[in-house]
Amino acid sequence: MLILVYFDKIIGPKAIASKPEDLIKNLKKETLNQIVSLLDTGDDGFFTHDFSSELRTANWIFRIPSGWARGSIELIMLSVIIQKEIEIKEYQLEMKKFIDQITKIDDLYKAFYIHNPSSMHKSDIQKRFKALNSKLDKLYKILSLKSVETEGRLIKFKVFQKLKTVSIPEIMIHNLQKLTKNKNNLFIVHRIRGDSLKLDIIPVTSKEITKLEIIFGTELTPANMENIVSIFSKYNISLIFTAGICTEADKCIYEVYVELLNIDNLEPLKNEIYEIEGVIDIQTEKLSA
Repeated sequence: MLILVYFDKIIGPKAIASKPEDLIKNLKKETLNQIVSLLDTGDDGFFTHDFSSELRTANWIFRIPSGWARGSIELIMLSVIIQKEIEIKEYQLEMKKFIDQITKIDDLYKAFYIHNPSSMHKSDIQKRFKALNSKLDKLYKILSLKSVETEGRLIKFKVFQKLKTVSIPEIMIHNLQKLTKNKNNLFIVHRIRGDSLKLDIIPVTSKEITKLEIIFGTELTPANMENIVSIFSKYNISLIFTAGICTEADKCIYEVYVELLNIDNLEPLKNEIYEIEGVIDIQTEKLSA
């Protein structure tokens, strides 16, 4: 949600436009006044402000030349109410692009008189405001679509070999925390796929995970995998992670990682899996936190 504020020479800071367009009307008066008042207290440039855990804003105060304002300068602030987990630098980048674009509009200052247009300049004011509003609408759409889905970085392999660790960005840890809910442990699994190493981090409840390595002496078919899943389902066991690979046409391994929350004896389950055509061995391994 966006709010554009300017310093009115009579009443002081005033919200002139917003996205959605009814935001100014629908926001609580106290909330709107809090945001607008930042124009009085902040210095020029980008900054964030936390009013509460529920109300956080990214803001940019800037000035534009004016033919009508006292001192020939209009003081403007763009504020974004932060609702999504987007890196702050992304807000800063997009807000800067917006400011760079609107300051190229000829006589931009006239747009900020849209609520008090003189009959002599009414057409000019409406034209500038339309151009300004169009840019604001574009910014709103960009920020509405942005969210952190991936986070990439580049490091030297020698550094990776030496450290033997991979750092995870703070925003990703925050997102992962929202997934954990009441799950206090993380199951981490990595495997080679093609020419890359894949890594999964999965929140789990149990302090212990059991890995079953099911070895086939025949081809691993979709029917085989469906039968395995069906057996686990019969015992009310949820699969955390599965992976299958065939080294040759008749040598395949299907790996299953599970939480055994209410089962102490795996033998009945293993016996049923052995009945699946092609299964020649089942190996188990316990992983503890």
